[in-house]
Amino acid sequence: MSYEYSAEAASNGAGADDQHHHVGVPVAEEVEVADAAVSAVLPGYVRPSSVAVLDSDIDSDSDVTAGDLQFDNLGNTVGAWRSDLRSSIDSNSGSPATASESSERERKSCRDRGSRKLVGMVLVGVVVAVAVAVAVAVSAVQGDNNNVVQGTADQQQQQAEEGTTTTTMQEAPEQMGKETERLMSLRDLLDRELYHTDDSSNGTSPLLDRVTYQYSALRWLADVDKLDLPLPNAVAGSEGGSPPTAAVALLERTQRIVQRYSLAALYYATAGDGWRVQGNFLDASLDECQWNTPLSGTKVVGVGECNEQGWVTLLSLARNRLRSVVDGIPDELFQLRHLHTLRLQGNDLEGTLSPKVNQLSNLRILDLDDTNLRGEPPDMTRLGQLQIFGACCNELTAMPTFGRSVRSVDVSFNRIVGSVPQEYATYGALHTLIVDGNFLVGSVDFLCDAFPTISIVVDRGEVSCYCCE
Repeated sequence: MSYEYSAEAASNGAGADDQHHHVGVPVAEEVEVADAAVSAVLPGYVRPSSVAVLDSDIDSDSDVTAGDLQFDNLGNTVGAWRSDLRSSIDSNSGSPATASESSERERKSCRDRGSRKLVGMVLVGVVVAVAVAVAVAVSAVQGDNNNVVQGTADQQQQQAEEGTTTTTMQEAPEQMGKETERLMSLRDLLDRELYHTDDSSNGTSPLLDRVTYQYSALRWLADVDKLDLPLPNAVAGSEGGSPPTAAVALLERTQRIVQRYSLAALYYATAGDGWRVQGNFLDASLDECQWNTPLSGTKVVGVGECNEQGWVTLLSLARNRLRSVVDGIPDELFQLRHLHTLRLQGNDLEGTLSPKVNQLSNLRILDLDDTNLRGEPPDMTRLGQLQIFGACCNELTAMPTFGRSVRSVDVSFNRIVGSVPQEYATYGALHTLIVDGNFLVGSVDFLCDAFPTISIVVDRGEVSCYCCE
């Protein structure tokens, strides 16, 4: 690019000058070039004071290039200087400088420009080097942070796969490492009592598989539980008394271990670390009868009641974000043989209701509303004390059957087909039946005849009922 000054170039005004600025030509350099050219034709020429100030400002900021400056005000100053310069040239056109003086000044100007360009290149190189170093440092820090985050994520994933939890009150057992003698003894006991395998080494026991929720519960009971319940095999040798007394003590110790293990299994089988209210579950220092959190009034979340002997009789985990990792309700829950009330409504227990529910022979209230249960429910005629059964808003496909003590049945809004069984007329205490929102047909007039005060809710367009609401 040429830096020689001419009256024609000056007449182009600020537009041409702005173009030079935007490609990175320093303003001070342009001023110096113009000085050399004007001095060649105007001996004794002195630069205007406004331009002198401009030049000194740029020189004092030598580490800043023209591309980093704001040129709006500078352009106005240089434009005014050009106008003044043009007038000076026009009025002194009769006093040209000699060719040799002009040539010498141009060579000096070129040398000055070369020196400034070299300095500028060095400064640019330094800036680029610093920028690269900063970028490398930032990248290294980010890499370290990513490694830390990834390490944490890997650890959490490993814990999730092993079924562990890192909370203080629900500290889970370590899934790896050598098994203790106590763990192996507890496994033999639970295999006999719950899984009916006398020899756990045959490979059929879920307590052998370290990824199962059963094994997590076993490991917690053996290695974390601070109550350290005594094993029943020590009763006869450590305590005196008649054989019947020893047998009772043996049975009680066995049932107590089974009860505590079953509640721990429920916790792991329903993703307990994600429960809305933990209810002190798996607090290793508390009796399981204290695994609860009081709510308003008399309501609690968790174990709501135990009898005088310490057996759990009421369990309420309604709307507590239980999410079953197995098919429906885990079978271990049905080992709580003393339960009279079980409330699990409003949780995700997707699956079928196991026939093992009949093991809860003392059950009076069973609430399974909105739990994603599906399929045909089991025959529950062996639940001889069951009075209230709720399973609305699920995907059951058949009417459940009960013992004669049942008083209230709500299976509304399921996928039940067929008709209400005639045997419902033999449920002598029945006073409420809610079956609307299904695909039932036929008639329930026989219930109106059997129970004059019964309350029945059906889909009137599909089911005949002269006493229905």
